[in-house]
Amino acid sequence: MLGRQFESYKYDMYTKSSGHDDSRWATDIEMKQNLRKIIISDNQYEQGGVPLISDGKTAYIDDSDAHTLILGATGSKKSRSICMPLLNILAKGEESFVVTDPKGELHEHISGLLHKNGYKVVVLNFRDPSYGDAWNPLSIPYQFYKSGNIDKAMETLSDIVHCIIQKSSRDPFWDYSAANFCFGMLQILLECASEEEVNVSSLTYLRTFAQEGGVNETTLSDFYGNLNKKTSAAISLSGTLNAAEATKYSILVTVDKNLQLFSCHRSLTEMLSYSTFDISRIGLEKTAVFLIMPDEKNTFHFLVSVFVKQCYESLIQVAQEQPGRKLPIRTNFVLDEFANIPPIPDMPAMITAARSRNVRFHLVVQSENQLHKMYDTDAHTIKGNCANWIFLTSKELALLEEISTLCGKRKVATGEQQEMLRPLISVSMLQRLNKERGEALVFYDRQYPYITQLADIGAYDFEQYASQPLVKRERRKIAIFSLEKYMKTHTDEEVAKLFYDDLMDEDEDNFDEAILDTDD
Repeated sequence: MLGRQFESYKYDMYTKSSGHDDSRWATDIEMKQNLRKIIISDNQYEQGGVPLISDGKTAYIDDSDAHTLILGATGSKKSRSICMPLLNILAKGEESFVVTDPKGELHEHISGLLHKNGYKVVVLNFRDPSYGDAWNPLSIPYQFYKSGNIDKAMETLSDIVHCIIQKSSRDPFWDYSAANFCFGMLQILLECASEEEVNVSSLTYLRTFAQEGGVNETTLSDFYGNLNKKTSAAISLSGTLNAAEATKYSILVTVDKNLQLFSCHRSLTEMLSYSTFDISRIGLEKTAVFLIMPDEKNTFHFLVSVFVKQCYESLIQVAQEQPGRKLPIRTNFVLDEFANIPPIPDMPAMITAARSRNVRFHLVVQSENQLHKMYDTDAHTIKGNCANWIFLTSKELALLEEISTLCGKRKVATGEQQEMLRPLISVSMLQRLNKERGEALVFYDRQYPYITQLADIGAYDFEQYASQPLVKRERRKIAIFSLEKYMKTHTDEEVAKLFYDDLMDEDEDNFDEAILDTDD
């Protein structure tokens, strides 16, 4: 399996004294007996999974519910030796997947096979939003809200706001205030707008009502003045609308900075104004979702984070309604550039709970430093919940030392009947894994570490199918909510009853008493 030089290194340095080892390499037999063997040329597989051993004709895959962390610097063939083969295997195993596709090459490579196998293919093209599908991130919270599931609607809105309002290097007060204000405006849309009007264009237009003496006679302050001040929407708006003018101006500048993307990219806002697919069906019918995003800039990356979180939440909701609380079709998140997209809210909890719902993550990371910078201490939880690690190459000394330490040490004879502990594999040897031979170090579940070989996608016996071209979407007119029109058709008394909670007593003086009675 391995190149002769590396195989000799393993034998000479570490295998001779196996009777006294603290650590050792896993054998081929030990690895293969716990993996599923597949013949690549077969038309269909019983299940899909990441290939851990492969020569292109035969592969041994992990078809369990374990998550996988793939570590490899730029140019380490992560796509060609792992991601592309993985997607082909998932397609033949008839499993659903959501994949980040920075260059669009994954869709180009596998779309023909997916079409042949009867997959529902969804493409969210953030590189060129005119081509592919449309997705309204506000549709799901709107549906939750109108169905009476207010808590879930607010939770979903909070996730969206968390991703839209990016942390700045200055005082976090401005980010926090801007997020609260956006949260309040989004609540207005859920309560007052029609379903077609609940979109990001309405959000940016509603922002124009925030300043006195602007282009509109009606202002958000007028609307806010009629609201019950103990409602969530009023509380969210109050921090900005009641602030001193200078403070209010700075908060709105922060809001504008984060909403500017929606104002400037007309094709993007049109793409985000409605949905051409049902996100809740991904775990019920075999579906492939491609998130094509520019890799030369991160402007649109927060939308990827929003989609992944929203998709996951929807899958969990569907799983809860199924026998055994599992999705009928296993769904895989194959997240290339995982450490380059903004943090996905609650990612540690997501990766912990996913396995029992038939959801699996494959996280592709270029740099461990990026992962820790993005997720801070949560990075340890994310890594710890990945039972499989595939290491290709890196120049990060801390990561190399961590991998070497995880492999363990073993006793080796030093002469005169003395022994000493040495790393099973040194930092130097980790840097010399042969990319052309597809050498990689694998931690598989609870097995000893293993040096494997992963074939390049060009060496696989996958049948080739013509790529399916991306279709230009027919543009639709965007419906936009107008606060001015709303207030002309609704009385002050009607506005005062908006967002009204059943726990609230109509008599403001008795509000606290009503809450206390409920607690009792």
